[in-house]
Amino acid sequence: MSQFHENNSDIQGIQDEGVQSAQPAAIAEEAPRENAFADADADAGARLAQEYAGKTGEELFAAAKECAETDPEKSARLLDMASQAGNAEASYVIANFLQDDNPELSQRMYEEAIAQGDDYAAPYELALMVRESDPVRAKELLGRAVEAGNPEAMNTLGFLVQGEDREAAKALFERAIEAGEELYAYNNLALLLENDDLDRAVSLFEQAIEHGDTYYAPNNLARLIQDKNRARAIKLYEQAIEAGDVDYAPRNLAQFIAEEDPDRAVRLLAQALDENHTPELDTPEEFEFLADYYRESDPALAKEYYQRAIDLGSETAAESLASL
Repeated sequence: MSQFHENNSDIQGIQDEGVQSAQPAAIAEEAPRENAFADADADAGARLAQEYAGKTGEELFAAAKECAETDPEKSARLLDMASQAGNAEASYVIANFLQDDNPELSQRMYEEAIAQGDDYAAPYELALMVRESDPVRAKELLGRAVEAGNPEAMNTLGFLVQGEDREAAKALFERAIEAGEELYAYNNLALLLENDDLDRAVSLFEQAIEHGDTYYAPNNLARLIQDKNRARAIKLYEQAIEAGDVDYAPRNLAQFIAEEDPDRAVRLLAQALDENHTPELDTPEEFEFLADYYRESDPALAKEYYQRAIDLGSETAAESLASL
């Protein structure tokens, strides 16, 4: 079993040291947003507006960053003012902060950041938010971020189009690597190349591991080298499991060592199938292996596993269950 990986939605691009900790709590739900803090403290808002009258959006954003740790409430007000003054960085930071608690407003703020000139980070983040509800829009947004040079967007767009256009996906992964996306693009490009250029795929997986991918690339590399380098393949599977892979690497390692170490293979499969179950990865062969293992020592459990294999379409499991 192989693994592709797209980027997560951590803040990328615009540097906003400290500002994200300042909650822009009083950004109004609907425009206009003048005097957004009126209900909380009208006097404070008025004093701040007077103090910073005539400041540009860039100056207000700089002021928000400067006081983020010492006065988070003031920083949040300044962020709101900077956003209203047309500062894309401020709009982006507000959108990012609101992403979990108020996704609708967050999307609007990302749109505002884009309208204010952010083609790099805001389109990428907004694409991640709308990719399920509006995949066409997500691809358009990612394309915009790609053209602005965002390597995470290159990798993610490649991930999304690989099923419909492998060559376009390859080109995007290549661009992502060249642009500095070294954690996952190596892995994703290698997966597309492994059937056509095995040597390069192995090299790319190795580079992915060197650049910090301890989760996906070790499992994928192990699959390719296990027939030639058994000891290293086992260590790679174990590395992926140690990094948190509870699905792919345990199943692959279990299958690989089933004959020489059935006890460990059973433990690995049981963990993947029962404790950390991802049903879409299930195969009837896995359940049949477990059923055969427990056939003598625990017939009741064996029956349960045979039935799960039958549910996945196994005819041999049905015969084995009938004879138990």
